[in-house]
Amino acid sequence: MRKHVLRVSIAFILALLLTAFISVPVFAADIRSGDTVIVSDSEVINNDLYLAGNSIIIDGIVNGDIIGAGGTITINGTVNGSILMAGQTLIINGKIERGARVAGNLIRIGGTVGRDLITLGSDITLGESGKVGGDILFLGSSLLAGGPVQGNIRGSSGSITINNSIGGNVDVDTGNLSLGSKAVVKGTVTYTSENEASIQPGASIAGEITRTIPEEKKAAGGIFAG
Repeated sequence: MRKHVLRVSIAFILALLLTAFISVPVFAADIRSGDTVIVSDSEVINNDLYLAGNSIIIDGIVNGDIIGAGGTITINGTVNGSILMAGQTLIINGKIERGARVAGNLIRIGGTVGRDLITLGSDITLGESGKVGGDILFLGSSLLAGGPVQGNIRGSSGSITINNSIGGNVDVDTGNLSLGSKAVVKGTVTYTSENEASIQPGASIAGEITRTIPEEKKAAGGIFAG
């Protein structure tokens, strides 16, 4: 069910992006498309940027927002705005000054997202070198939060691993929740799961830990109990 919702959600975002491309006035933004679209490291774009391509690489500076769709999207440069992007693979090694709304099969964050990260993805990873300045709101098959998050983590995923500092609360629906030895949660941990969370020695949680068993699991237990 979760995978079906994920596929539908990604398709919906792609449709929204297509609508954005059709409706944007030509004078309002820098629009680029092609098999391979590159913003070189010597470029400075002082406009919003609309991109479409099989391969999109942003090495330069964008002083505006980016809306884009592609096969593989890589951001190594600086975006002094927010991004709304969808692709098969999305990699952020650079800096997003504001928020990031991204959808894709494989999502890798090794750079900085200044505000909230809102993401739909099959495999979502915030690496050790990555950082999110706001909340992570997500729907996916797996989430690894290996870098610091200043806000909350909220969402649903088959498996969730947290192994760095979380400045707020963790509120998730998951099959398996794991807190590694480097995990520091400064708020509460609230999770819905059939399984007890795995909390490694060294992990620190300032607030309460609350687990809710899914209703279907309770019902099954009631049928077979006794």
